[in-house]
Amino acid sequence: MKFISNFISKTLKNEFILALIISLATYLIFIGKFLLPNYYFWGSDATYKNYPTRFYFYERIYKEGSFPFWTERQYLGFPIYADAENGYLNPINVLSILIFGPALSYKILHLSFYLIGSLCLYLFLKKEESNLLGFFIANTIYFFSTYLLNHQIHFNITLFFYLLPAGIYLVAKYIENSKFSNILLLSIIISFSILFGQIQPALIFCLGIVLYYLIFNFKKILSFQTLFLVVCSVFLIGIQTLPQIIPSFEMYDTSVREDSINMYKGSLIPVMTSFTFLPYVFGDIDNYQGVKIKIDYSYTEIYLYVGISVFFIFIWILLFNRFNKLTLFAYITFWIFLVFSTLKYNQIFTPDTPIVSLFRYWERVFILTIFGIAVVVAKFISEPFELYIDNIKKRIWLVLGPLIYIIFYQLTLKNDLEISNNVLRLFAPQNLFENTYLITAGIILGVTIALLLLASLNSKQKFFKNAQKILKYLLVSVVFLDLFYFSFDVVKFRLQDISNYNTPSLNLNNPNQRSVFGNYDIRGLEYLYFDTWSLFGYSQFEEKRYQEFLESRGFFDTFGRDGASSNPKILRDFGITKVFTKNEEDGKEEIQTPQYKGYDLIKNEIPLEFLKRESGNIVFKYNSQEDIDIKTRIKHSKNWEVKINGEAVDYSRDGIFFEFNAPKGENLVEIKYIPKPFYLGLQISAMLLIIFVILLLGLKKFSKHEIF
Repeated sequence: MKFISNFISKTLKNEFILALIISLATYLIFIGKFLLPNYYFWGSDATYKNYPTRFYFYERIYKEGSFPFWTERQYLGFPIYADAENGYLNPINVLSILIFGPALSYKILHLSFYLIGSLCLYLFLKKEESNLLGFFIANTIYFFSTYLLNHQIHFNITLFFYLLPAGIYLVAKYIENSKFSNILLLSIIISFSILFGQIQPALIFCLGIVLYYLIFNFKKILSFQTLFLVVCSVFLIGIQTLPQIIPSFEMYDTSVREDSINMYKGSLIPVMTSFTFLPYVFGDIDNYQGVKIKIDYSYTEIYLYVGISVFFIFIWILLFNRFNKLTLFAYITFWIFLVFSTLKYNQIFTPDTPIVSLFRYWERVFILTIFGIAVVVAKFISEPFELYIDNIKKRIWLVLGPLIYIIFYQLTLKNDLEISNNVLRLFAPQNLFENTYLITAGIILGVTIALLLLASLNSKQKFFKNAQKILKYLLVSVVFLDLFYFSFDVVKFRLQDISNYNTPSLNLNNPNQRSVFGNYDIRGLEYLYFDTWSLFGYSQFEEKRYQEFLESRGFFDTFGRDGASSNPKILRDFGITKVFTKNEEDGKEEIQTPQYKGYDLIKNEIPLEFLKRESGNIVFKYNSQEDIDIKTRIKHSKNWEVKINGEAVDYSRDGIFFEFNAPKGENLVEIKYIPKPFYLGLQISAMLLIIFVILLLGLKKFSKHEIF
């Protein structure tokens, strides 16, 4: 017993262990259900994109023994690895799926990345001389304000944003010692995002670390230290990501995304920036879908609540506390949010602006603001309360500036006046007094102000100096309850018991056959669950030519939910072998089987025998009395390798399919997908790695700078 008590006593004296306990406890309080087997972040992307791709990767590796470079379960054939959002070339994601399976792997990644980010937040705050109480509240603000809780359905974005504190911490460490190890770890974090297809979050991440570097290392901005950071980062990120970037760019160049992105999509009406501190303005969680404003505004993107108590403490710091570099960092990130979240209305960036115009939902930069506010509030809680009223005349403009910006662009609004009026009506007195969420927020704000006044106005009196610790704990409790109360419905909405979730059962006597599901409730990448080949799917990199082909045949929803045709000729155009539908009266499955003169994958009417029918690997024998152009119903790609009797032959595009010339007689044809862009990326990465190592060794030998 004495040994145990001594162990516990020593453990409790270890501040890092205490930080770990605080981190785990907070996770369990807010989203602990996620660790239970049946619970999962569910809905939207999680349901029809994230989980199916993880399931399919696991199945291809262990059941078919092949890597999923090409799949026939999507879009009549698709280079699924090239869509980086699937994470098929992300080593961390791949290893986790192979070891722990599709579902458990994400739970382990989620908790692991949270702990990495959380503990790096602790280490960063420790550098800033913040205590455990400050860490506790910063951790709660950053990881459990409703913005990140809402984004839990976006698996890749969530994992990456969890690592933002780690990125900031590594930059802070690099400013101190200029060690190469900090750059290496930073490049791994950024590459992780790129290898998960999250280019915009990676840009936001880089914006945050560049801003931090500029503020905290401005005097050395043109130094060797900066040059070394930039050059090494570019080399290391390129080495790690080129095998993904090259095939992804090849897909992007011919995709529907290339000319369909509107960078203004999701832009907030200026007054909507108040959603950062006003909770559930629409009344309740189910209504908060943006439909009262405009259908384009989605629930996940506009609900930005970071806590009315937190927001007011930040304003208090701006007005009455010492203004340090950390406060400047947080303040600038708030302005970045104001500018980027209202792009449509300030017109600072035009639709042809490089980089910015490639993405939408730019209000996602709010993650930088949340981090900035979280660490500033943590430092405020960790230090003695002080009140500097003398500078109020200068400081008031820090608060009035954003307010003037919002009012100015609200008044000069030329477009979406009806939408703007709908938003403004939400702030009418009857709405405020009838909305219990806003009433609760008002009470929380009142208590916050009272505690701040009580602690700050009397901070010089001896009694209140001794009582400050109690007041700090009370203030932290109010902030915690604020975030917990308003996150409860969000967590309930996103974290669901999916034990009853089942994919439709299909009568598939012949796997690897192209099929259409007429009136099944199947969306997006849920087609990856079935041992059948599909016309449909989900990807932002869907080929433009293929979408046009679908539409020309009467399929107007590329998810496959509408426009499913039963016209035998159209079905033969696609190589469809079965059409699955359900009788609306008794729910029984009905199957239609189109008849072919040739074959489903080969249009020619010649004696033919398939020896292998796998995704990206088709082998057959044919017999022809004369030389022939074999016309396939296999989707064209520059990366096919066609061999006849072991000899490579050329092929050409035939609509969305391809054809090739074949000799007479009995011959063996092998058609295999070769991911040439991936191999090219590997080769370039290998060359860059060799060059980089040589440069590093030369720098170590001839430079006076200590980098290792």
